[in-house]
Amino acid sequence: MGELGGASQRWMIGWRNAQLRAAAGNASMVGVEVREIKWLPPPQGWVKINTDGAVKMTNGYAGAVVRDYHEDWLAGCSRNIG
Repeated sequence: MGELGGASQRWMIGWRNAQLRAAAGNASMVGVEVREIKWLPPPQGWVKINTDGAVKMTNGYAGAVVRDYHEDWLAGCSRNIG
């Protein structure tokens, strides 16, 4: 895993742990299942497009990444939509 991949994985683990600590005393979080989801490559000869977005107040952002079955990055984009 590259430097960026390792950094993002560490960030996600830290975020998940912070969420678990915040929810520890929260009755509304009782019974919530936390599980790790790993990206899986598409079948050979295919590409996979993953998208994401975020909104804060009046700002919105969206992004996408295209990867092949070797997990190689082919294209990506991001845009301020808000």
